[in-house]
Amino acid sequence: MSSLDDIPDASSATKVSMLLTLGVGLVVSGFFYLLLVPVMETGFGQLFYARGWVPPVLVILMSWSYAILMLKYFKFSKQQAVFNHDPLPMALSEDIPDGAVPFFREHIAKLPVKVQGNFLLTRILRGLSHFQARNSTAETSTMLASQSEIDATHVESSYTVIKVFIWAIPILGFIGTVMGISEAVSGFSGDLQNVEDISVIKDKLGLVSSGLGVAFDTTLIALIMSLLVMFPATVMQMMEENLLNRIDDFCNEKLVKRLDEGSRSRMGDGELHQDIATAVQHSIAGNDAALIHRLEDVQKTMLQLQENQAELVEGVSNTMLGAAESLSGSFATIEEGVQSLGQVVRHLQSEKIVVEAHYHEKTGLFKRRKKAIRPDVS
Repeated sequence: MSSLDDIPDASSATKVSMLLTLGVGLVVSGFFYLLLVPVMETGFGQLFYARGWVPPVLVILMSWSYAILMLKYFKFSKQQAVFNHDPLPMALSEDIPDGAVPFFREHIAKLPVKVQGNFLLTRILRGLSHFQARNSTAETSTMLASQSEIDATHVESSYTVIKVFIWAIPILGFIGTVMGISEAVSGFSGDLQNVEDISVIKDKLGLVSSGLGVAFDTTLIALIMSLLVMFPATVMQMMEENLLNRIDDFCNEKLVKRLDEGSRSRMGDGELHQDIATAVQHSIAGNDAALIHRLEDVQKTMLQLQENQAELVEGVSNTMLGAAESLSGSFATIEEGVQSLGQVVRHLQSEKIVVEAHYHEKTGLFKRRKKAIRPDVS
């Protein structure tokens, strides 16, 4: 998943198929009427078998409503199950820089929960993708708030059909009542035209009263069924709304607070990528034994490195001591050489003085001899 377009819509997390639930409702209604066959002649059986077409329709609507609620509860249970896992584990990274987003997406993809039809995972993926594209915590928070409203709208709209049924069931009951009254009154007025005896009229009025009682039975059934649908539907809607509130809290506490805008410039050297990749591989391996073995190998490697480090430090220390001793010997040799050179220089200076004295002595003798020889020549 590399963009928002790749992330599935979360509306399927709460919406159910109307055709599927209708089929389930028809099957349940058929079983209900089959169960009433043994008591068909009783008063309770007559409420559904002798009151016209309205009671069967009411049973179908109630069964259809319960089928919708049962499928919604099944989806709700799957929504709750995702909280047993950690979509944003701290082992991957305590903070969430934009460069770490692919690793969190990979972790979510490997969870034993499908992203399709899951409010929490869909919202987390949308938040991560938005943050990776914009590198802005404020914009991501705004986007998540907007997504929360969209999810709430999905939940609200998923109860539209049930709310229509809750409204339609009592209306159908009143329609059955009106039809029963109309039939009873029309029959009474038709028979009254040809009757002259007052006792016969009284008997007809008794039949009309009985017919009116039967007509009002449809309203009673409808009102009871409406209540039986309304209460579980209200409870189910509250459960889903509480789930959305829990998802909002999770995203605010464990996603938005950990987003790190300032880490983009630090991702260029590749070291953080490598560290996170290693952490992901260790965290999502899904094999505890392999992970423990890997950790043991890492521990052995660290111990070997520590031993090598100690040997290296000892070798460097010995080398430095040997070098210091060599330098000390060299300095002593140089000092002796300097002293010898000083003695040679002093000796040469002494020889120079002797040579100069000898030279001056010879030069003075030569001059004296030259002066002694010149008078004889002249």
